[in-house]
Amino acid sequence: MGKVYLMYVDESGDIGEPNPEQPQGATSYYALIGIIVPADDWFATLDRMTSLRRDLKKDYSFPLHQELKGSYLFNPRGHRNFRNKKLQYRKTRMELYRDFMKRMPDVFQTGKVISLYLDKNNTRIPPEKWLSICWRNLLERFHTYIKHQEDNSWGIVIPDDGNEIVLRKLTRKLRRYNPTASKYDFGWYNNPLVSIIEDPFHRASHHSFFIQAADMMAHALYRQENPKGSYKRFNAQNLFSFLKPILLTEATAKDPRGMGIIRP
Repeated sequence: MGKVYLMYVDESGDIGEPNPEQPQGATSYYALIGIIVPADDWFATLDRMTSLRRDLKKDYSFPLHQELKGSYLFNPRGHRNFRNKKLQYRKTRMELYRDFMKRMPDVFQTGKVISLYLDKNNTRIPPEKWLSICWRNLLERFHTYIKHQEDNSWGIVIPDDGNEIVLRKLTRKLRRYNPTASKYDFGWYNNPLVSIIEDPFHRASHHSFFIQAADMMAHALYRQENPKGSYKRFNAQNLFSFLKPILLTEATAKDPRGMGIIRP
């Protein structure tokens, strides 16, 4: 009997089409992070994450049961979690972010992270297919990872709330029909994602430490791909690099950074 693997997923950015005349509209990117957690290590992983969150409360006065989001650490305006004096300073918030990311390889010591980054200004994919193709790429890598584990292993997907109907339909379709180009130039073959069972189980991010971790990773990926001058002095562009020990680098050999980042 094989194992069961859970993949917690969150995104950064959106799937809207950018409009130069509306710079405050859709983002120029869409990022996905999938954190794979073996079910037989779920409790131990949760204990390690809870210990980290308790340390954040002790060191930075960040409430244990409040939602932790990467974008809020960069732009805290209007968010009650950041009204305490310790977190009013950008330097302190970046220290919190760095401490969190540094401990991710220990928290998810038996897991793996699948990362995807879509640069909307540098892709041939039409906008109406951005969501489906990005998620298909993520699910395919999860399926491949499971296949390389013990025989008869299975996977369950647990995304943040949103796009429930689209993702349910996509997952059901890919379990039956997933045409894939052969790398041996034999045309196409059907590669159904049969190792992923059930429909995605959506969770509200404020109820899941693991979804929040995926959010923190996804925003750190955005900051790596889009370094901004005002944050360079805090090394914000290097936050994602703390994940190297747990990145699923075999997800793609085409990432120029060698980090396995899928770039549709």
